[in-house]
Amino acid sequence: MADLARLRLEIRGAVQGVGFRPFVWRLARDLALAGSVKNHARGVKIEVEGTAPELSDFRRRLESERPAASILQSVAEEWLPPAGLES
Repeated sequence: MADLARLRLEIRGAVQGVGFRPFVWRLARDLALAGSVKNHARGVKIEVEGTAPELSDFRRRLESERPAASILQSVAEEWLPPAGLES
């Protein structure tokens, strides 16, 4: 099995009230990733865990397949060691 990694993303922009969190959940589920997505004052924070190729695909698809009404002003990413996320 490939080595696991964790990706933390902080997205700022118009991502609340447009179906962004359910989209993130579906995308993570489709890629068999574990993690969380939470609202914060200026957007959302996402933390996902899986293999590096899966996480790279998640990151790419996050922007290319996002809900049409969402606006991503900035996406800060941080690659971290795995934390054993399970769901």
